[in-house]
Amino acid sequence: MSAKMIRNNIGKDIWDCSFKFTVIRNPYDKLISAYSFHRRRNYQKDNKAQKFISYSKTILNIGGAIDSIHKKHVIESFRSWVKNGGLELVNDRNKYIIDGEVCIDYFIRYETLHDDIKYVCNHLSIPFIPSQIPKYKTGVRKHIIPIADYYDEETKKIILEQYDWELDYFGYVLPKVN
Repeated sequence: MSAKMIRNNIGKDIWDCSFKFTVIRNPYDKLISAYSFHRRRNYQKDNKAQKFISYSKTILNIGGAIDSIHKKHVIESFRSWVKNGGLELVNDRNKYIIDGEVCIDYFIRYETLHDDIKYVCNHLSIPFIPSQIPKYKTGVRKHIIPIADYYDEETKKIILEQYDWELDYFGYVLPKVN
């Protein structure tokens, strides 16, 4: 639900006196994560390709070649996804901006999730219990391919245009290749 819809549902008086927070993530990493989740759902519908990869790596002992081909396929597929509108699935700016203005009091950065949740709990006088922080969607994406490898000049330009506000406001950049 957008921030504007929440504000309209609870009323401006309650909205104005509430501490509002949300989670933000580096768009370069967030898009790869969203793509991986989308791709995994499609593979689960018909996992013949995954079974073939597993068979080839185990029985035919051609894991290195398969991994190389698979990496190239994943990168090209991701770039195509970005170029063909995949970003629309990940556009969440309406969660923290209303009428062009930031409407959130605090942003929890995904990169510092633990510390930022601790801050919110302390601010709200809620006990901070790290073991109760859920870990959703972990394991969806294997971090084998460096983030920078996913992006070519065209996809970098698309991200710069689509996420200009987040990149500027939070100082996010494309992580460097190791």
